[in-house]
Amino acid sequence: MNAIPEDALVTPAVELFANDMRLESIRSEMGDWIAGANGPLCDFLRSDWTQLGLAVLAFALGVHVCRKIVGSMCPNSRVWRFVLTAWFCACSYIGVTKVKSILLSSGSDDGTTLVSAVCGVTNGYSFVEVKATGGDPGPMWYREAASNDWILAENEGWNAISLDHSGAMYSREWRHSDTNDLVITHQMWYFGQNPPAVELTATGGITILSAMFTGKFVRFTWCIDQDVSLPPGSEVHLQNIFLDDRLPMWEDRVVDQYPDHQTNETAVTGFFLDRRTAWRFRLEVPR
Repeated sequence: MNAIPEDALVTPAVELFANDMRLESIRSEMGDWIAGANGPLCDFLRSDWTQLGLAVLAFALGVHVCRKIVGSMCPNSRVWRFVLTAWFCACSYIGVTKVKSILLSSGSDDGTTLVSAVCGVTNGYSFVEVKATGGDPGPMWYREAASNDWILAENEGWNAISLDHSGAMYSREWRHSDTNDLVITHQMWYFGQNPPAVELTATGGITILSAMFTGKFVRFTWCIDQDVSLPPGSEVHLQNIFLDDRLPMWEDRVVDQYPDHQTNETAVTGFFLDRRTAWRFRLEVPR
């Protein structure tokens, strides 16, 4: 039996891997487009069956590419089976794993800098993986809005399965065996011992209906109480203060110079998840 040339085992596999990565890039871009779409048709496109169909299509295309590359360069059936098996295993791993970055909606203790934070679902469990410098990014907390209490992940079945400290880098992973139905996406995450307490207060007859904090903005829904008189010259101010500053001072912004009793929304652009912050609305009415 003639020996199989070494490049027959290396080159096709490398080219096949490159093709597979291009296919996965296309599948990922399609997934992002589908995730951001709306409507009945797009609900169908976002379904697991549709995603499975796309995966099967990608696999079939990969088999065709594999046959063309390996078949033309190395007709030996054993090499063909070896490369096809390796590619199928790689495809299967990608197909059963869904990963989403949560870095923009995550915060950590002072002195600990998050480098990456992802959550996802793989075959049998959900997971959260975090890398940080400067300190251990644990424990894990999450909540849906600034008005909610922080939830300690371990109290809801999450297990911290690993902590790796290599040089200045800390890596942690949490797993949950009962949440294998979708990628876990909470609005706010915190990794550390001191999750921030956001205080919301309203003065002068203003009711805060809801508050949302993300990695990009803060948004409040509010209204002025019906029994409050609003003469000309009335103004609504939104103020915030960073409680950890040595000399904290309220920052003031006018949000409505012609207030009424309707429901309003006010958004402030910025990242406020990693600091203890207090917010308040203030209604100023001329005497």
